[in-house]
Amino acid sequence: MIATMPTKVRRNAGSPSTGDGSEGRKPATLPPMSCACRRISLRMLAPCATASALLALGACSPIPYEPQLATDPYPRRLHTPETVVDIEVFREGETLVLVNATATSYQNVRVWLNQRFMLEVESIPAGRMTRLPLSGFWDRWGGSPERGGLFRRFDPTPIRLAQIELDADTPLIGLVVIPAEEPRAPRQLQG
Repeated sequence: MIATMPTKVRRNAGSPSTGDGSEGRKPATLPPMSCACRRISLRMLAPCATASALLALGACSPIPYEPQLATDPYPRRLHTPETVVDIEVFREGETLVLVNATATSYQNVRVWLNQRFMLEVESIPAGRMTRLPLSGFWDRWGGSPERGGLFRRFDPTPIRLAQIELDADTPLIGLVVIPAEEPRAPRQLQG
């Protein structure tokens, strides 16, 4: 059998017990700062605070979703890959350009992009060019294609498929999408 002896705890008479083991100790104090030191520390703190605020704002910017602008879902039952007309689709920055090289004008149609985004268009005249803003295209959840730009968070949405919906029963009409020129890295000479 091992005998244990009680230990005595020594406390200063004037200090209350905090239970963290700091009984009887004086709190640590720093020497006072001169005015010049305070100015230097504030000068160093200002750029850090500005950078932190800008990063926080950039990280919190939402994906462009606006539920009140949501459209109908893509009409999959009308999708047919056989029907294609000679209307070329180009992307110029934040604008979609349709060049109608046919003798047919299209009135009150829906233009679909990538089987997701839709815009109702009054007219695509025969033999003319029509410009459509990408900001007008929305999907069934209220999302829009990424338009890109200088301060973009995501790469611009590539346009892979464009179609026209004439009405609720006619199969969709495919358009000819001309892919955007992407900058290429210079070739390395092998030798």
